[in-house]
Amino acid sequence: MIAFSNTFKVTINLLGKDESGVESGVESGVESDMALQILNMLSKQALSKAEIAKTLGKEKPTRYLNDLMKKLIQHQQVAYTIPDKPNSRLQKYQITEIAVQMINQGHKL
Repeated sequence: MIAFSNTFKVTINLLGKDESGVESGVESGVESDMALQILNMLSKQALSKAEIAKTLGKEKPTRYLNDLMKKLIQHQQVAYTIPDKPNSRLQKYQITEIAVQMINQGHKL
């Protein structure tokens, strides 16, 4: 007997463009919540990935956090404080004006 799952969710699009895909509902919801938490933290001050992880209650950055930070950078919602050296041990992340404007306009992330 073959079992089929008919549960699909639209991918959370961090830029608000018309793109969709299949993704687990739990993952997309958590990603959106975590992205909002990160952007909220970064709206107050620039933080390192380790500082972000600790604020989120993690001992150290997880792969999930690393992937989410890459997405936020690709979507120009977060930027490096040292853009020429992305792997610097002194690297921190800051919210971009694009993300601030989107939040102020009420866009969902």
